[in-house]
Amino acid sequence: MAKIIGLMANNIKNLKAVEITPTGNMVELRGQNGAGKSAIIDSIFSALTGKRLKDPIQHGQDRADVEVNMGDFIVKKKWTDKGESIQVYSIGENGKKITHNSPQTFLNEKIGALSFDPLAFQGMKPQERVELLKELVGLTFDDINKQRQDVYDQRTGINIKIKDCVAQLQNIEAPDPDCPDAEISYKTELDKIQTLRDKARDYEEVMELKASLESAKEGNLNDIGDLRSQIKNLEECIKRSEASIEKLKQDLTVLKIPEKITEEQIIAAETALQDIENKNVTIKAAKRYRELIRESARQKKTADEHTQRLSRLDQDKATRIANATFPIAGLKFTDDEVLYNETNFDRLSTGEQIRVSTAIGMSLNPDLKVIFIREGALLDKKNLQYIAEQANAKDYQVWVEVCADEASVGFWIENGQVTKVAK
Repeated sequence: MAKIIGLMANNIKNLKAVEITPTGNMVELRGQNGAGKSAIIDSIFSALTGKRLKDPIQHGQDRADVEVNMGDFIVKKKWTDKGESIQVYSIGENGKKITHNSPQTFLNEKIGALSFDPLAFQGMKPQERVELLKELVGLTFDDINKQRQDVYDQRTGINIKIKDCVAQLQNIEAPDPDCPDAEISYKTELDKIQTLRDKARDYEEVMELKASLESAKEGNLNDIGDLRSQIKNLEECIKRSEASIEKLKQDLTVLKIPEKITEEQIIAAETALQDIENKNVTIKAAKRYRELIRESARQKKTADEHTQRLSRLDQDKATRIANATFPIAGLKFTDDEVLYNETNFDRLSTGEQIRVSTAIGMSLNPDLKVIFIREGALLDKKNLQYIAEQANAKDYQVWVEVCADEASVGFWIENGQVTKVAK
């Protein structure tokens, strides 16, 4: 677990010559504004992370350099008017210097999230805190979020269909329970009327034939009376007439008279036909009403199934969060915020926020056990003490910039130099 055991910096920004050998877990850089505290932190950051400094060389000088001794390895960085260079080497067991050919790659593997400032966590937006914490504990919900969005979109579409069914039902009066779903067939009724008409026509034709036959019979009987007086002359006529009468009798005997259809029956059938439209309107409305009820029930069932799926996905997410190992007990997050002991991070006291932020900062640097706090002036004595306790408990080295007018503890920086070391 690497820490900074020595620092030398020359001519970087407003620094002149600084040499610091940290002792203990708290490294407090104290001094007034512009004394060079930030330049010390910047020089370490640039050496370890490769971060470029703007105008790094102190005005009036032609070069600047920094050496950071991490115990297991040493980093040297130099700036000239031609550019910057970096060298990283380790000391072997035999005391021989081992130079690393790809210094920044080596450092990137060692450094991790060195740039994390616990106090910066407080200034983040809620969603940014959530994303950082998810990354820290190794949680990703891309699969759940995609499934959840798909299910949510499907359920939204189903609910729209349900609302449409309900809206249509409001405009349809509930039908009589006895009203059928099937519409009355026009063809059936028309065929029925045509049959009645055919029967009526057949009846009229037969009745006309009957009247004609009866009239012919009467005429022949009258002729017989007339012909009897002319028997001698008309016997042949009588015989023919009698034969004709016999034929007519036979025709009358085999004549089948159809059912008599009255005009009232025809009018009634036509009236029934005209009433079909009104009945079918009622039937259609009843059928649509029942279809909407069934469709609404089907859609409601599907929507409920989607809601259950959403609940299961949310439970899966909650289970993952519950099973994750967080930097501090009581810490968790939702989709929108970080919570500590069930309280929104922004509603925590300053001390609780610092407690959480420090724990996160230390978790982000598992190998390089170094944390930097630039705005140490925001910490009161109690909170600064808490950070010191955490640093001791987890064996972390915490570098803190404190704007002050006296050097009660730590390194006093003045005019770009360390002028006093207070215990």
